[in-house]
Amino acid sequence: MRLERKRVRTERWYSVGWSPVLGKYVLSTAVGYLAVYERFFEITEGEYLSSYIDPQGLDELANMLFRSAGRSSRFICSQREQENDEAQNELCRKLNEDSREYYSEHPEASEEFERF
Repeated sequence: MRLERKRVRTERWYSVGWSPVLGKYVLSTAVGYLAVYERFFEITEGEYLSSYIDPQGLDELANMLFRSAGRSSRFICSQREQENDEAQNELCRKLNEDSREYYSEHPEASEEFERF
């Protein structure tokens, strides 16, 4: 998924940013399962901004969302199809297609993020 204003918490394996396709702030957690894939969750603007002032609080939210898997009401979709329903798989395909198209036209953008 393409995220703008992306901030990455490498030691906690998650990132946050704005999805222009969804028009929402998103927290993405990396999941190690045979291969690494991501799960995407909706967050508020305030939660996104907390990455600047209270990263430990955001760490707790990321951990809670990671453990909830697809059972959270904030769950958008997963890159692992088995974790999605049909509508979520369609949405994930749309988001992946947008990401591929955007980064093929703007390869430099794949490196535009900030660690926190």
